[in-house]
Amino acid sequence: MNRAVAILGLAAGLAGCQSMGELARAMGATQVSVKLKNGEKIEGTLLQSEEGQSLLQVSYGAVTLTSGDVESMKEVGPAPEAPGGPGRLSAWGRCLRLASTQPWGAPLLQVPATVVDTGILRNVPYLSLRAGNFEFNVYGDPDHPAGLEVGVYGAVHSLVARRACMAALKAVLNDPADRAFLDTLDLNVAKAARNGLTFEVTPPTAPDAFGGWWVTVYDEAALQEQRASEAELARITISRRLVKPAPDVRAWQPHELRLSRPAEETSGRVFIRGVHRRNGAYVAPKSL
Repeated sequence: MNRAVAILGLAAGLAGCQSMGELARAMGATQVSVKLKNGEKIEGTLLQSEEGQSLLQVSYGAVTLTSGDVESMKEVGPAPEAPGGPGRLSAWGRCLRLASTQPWGAPLLQVPATVVDTGILRNVPYLSLRAGNFEFNVYGDPDHPAGLEVGVYGAVHSLVARRACMAALKAVLNDPADRAFLDTLDLNVAKAARNGLTFEVTPPTAPDAFGGWWVTVYDEAALQEQRASEAELARITISRRLVKPAPDVRAWQPHELRLSRPAEETSGRVFIRGVHRRNGAYVAPKSL
């Protein structure tokens, strides 16, 4: 039996052929090649397989697959490493791997990142993940992020939820001193600086909180430098109105859009899946 098929759990009855321990070890360690029913092929790292769907890490993004999407698949070898990167904030790949292991209580998926057109995050591209009420955002260049953020909607006053956000963010800070500093923040509201990084807790009552509670660590100088130009935004975003059901699993779907930040205080555009920076300019992939 093809081990990737069993791991993904996309073919009914096959997942039971392996022990739970073997399945758990495969997550984040197995590279698979998937042929989709629309004729396209995707290769990536298996991160999650639960509740009838599987999360696959691809280049600068993640896609969620179901049995209805897949024609065939095969294991192609061990997954590549996901290093933290040279800076104090982990690179996107590392953030995604670690976010997929957090006890969110719901499957993780990438959702459209709504363009923010006000404040310090104005026009900074970012990649956004959702798991139930939790959201994880990576701002700027995915390989050299300018900011990392974790928040929760709904249970904004829950101390358990806030601590879960803190733990997830702490896991992607590469400097032990930064992790220790994060622990000193007031969980109601806070803003403090350490060696060029700003550590901030934003309450749900803040005008830029989108109704959620947030903990963010960012490099203000890097945010300024990594802000997208108007020309770049035209290339790497699409209107929310254009997100419609599509057979291409790489295209944003309406159910994913409903989980993204609301557009009332933003431009009404979202970043294309897979946006990254190459030679100092933002680009969007033609394929994943």
